[in-house]
Parts: sequence; structure tokens; C-alpha cells
Amino acid sequence: MNKKSALLLYISLACGILFILLGIVLLLLSNAKSSDIQIPLLTFLLLTTGAVSLFFSIAITQRAFFLYLGLNMCFFGLLSLSLAFNVFDLTFYKIWPLGMIFGGVSLVPSGYFRYRKMHTAYIFPSVVLILLGLLFCLFSFDILKVSFSRFVACWWPAALIILGTVLVAVFIIQKKNQTSFPYIREDELDEYDGAGEEL
Repeated sequence: MNKKSALLLYISLACGILFILLGIVLLLLSNAKSSDIQIPLLTFLLLTTGAVSLFFSIAITQRAFFLYLGLNMCFFGLLSLSLAFNVFDLTFYKIWPLGMIFGGVSLVPSGYFRYRKMHTAYIFPSVVLILLGLLFCLFSFDILKVSFSRFVACWWPAALIILGTVLVAVFIIQKKNQTSFPYIREDELDEYDGAGEEL
């Protein structure tokens, strides 16, 4: 590929990221309930750093870490913007678990970006973050009327039951297949191939 076409592709990627973010920002602005339309500095920094991180991860470094970082910075920048413009009539205290959910969801494309397939090193923490975020949403959005501390005091043994069930299921699957647990052998091989790589 010659330099001119490579440059055009880089410009195309940069414009694509910019247009996506700009479109979301304009959608939030059109639904703003606040008459004071002023973008906070923190929001601007989060969106700019997130967009640059996305560009570098896709175009230059090919690192999943920068993709994950860029996705999350853009998300928190847009979340900050929606709070500043009072788009959803919610406070940060109410919606902070959405950050955990998005953090879990963004691990999936980051893992796929690195390995070109679904990988347990990304799927397991992704599922844990999403489930924790959903659990905290039940309390922050007042779906469950009991306090979180009261809930934990009453239901903490359920965590032991879930953990025990997972361990028994792993044993049964392991025994039935008489081979390495699915993906573990692949994970071990990838560790040697990608030694020194981040995320």
C-alpha cells in the first residue's frame, strides 16, 4: 500500500471516530434539559483522550489495552456530558453502576481485537463486571427497596452457593472430557506467544 492511500485510510478512521462521537454529543445536546449548554473541561478531556486512544489502538499500536481505555474514556465522557446537560434527570450516585457494566461489555471487543476470537481471559472478568454492575443497579435505581448493607448481611451465603456450583460444574465438565478445560490449553499457548504484551 502506498503512502497516499495509507494516509487516506488513517484520515478516514480519524473522521469516522470523530463523526461517531460528534453525532452522540449532538444527540445528547438536542435532548438537554439544561439551558446552559457548556461542555465541562473534564468531559472534553475524556472524549478527546478516548478518541485519540481509539485511533492509536486501531491504526498504530494494535493493542487491546488502548482500545479498552479509549472505549471507556469515551463512555465516561459521554456519561459526564449527559449529567452536565441533565439529559436523563439522573445523578452520578444513581448511574455509576452503568460504568461497571460498560467496562465489562467493552472487554469483549478488546479481547476479540487482541486474539481474533472469544477468549476466557476477557470473557470471565467481563461477565463478573456486568453481573456486579447489574446487581448494583438494582440498589442505585431503587428496584430493591432494601439497603445494600442489609442485603449483603442477609444474602452473603448465596455467594458461597454460586461459587460451589461453579466449582462442581467445572469438575464435572473436566471429568467428562478427560482433557484440559476448554480454552485453557489455548490460553497457555497464547501466554508464550505473546510474552511481554499488555492486555
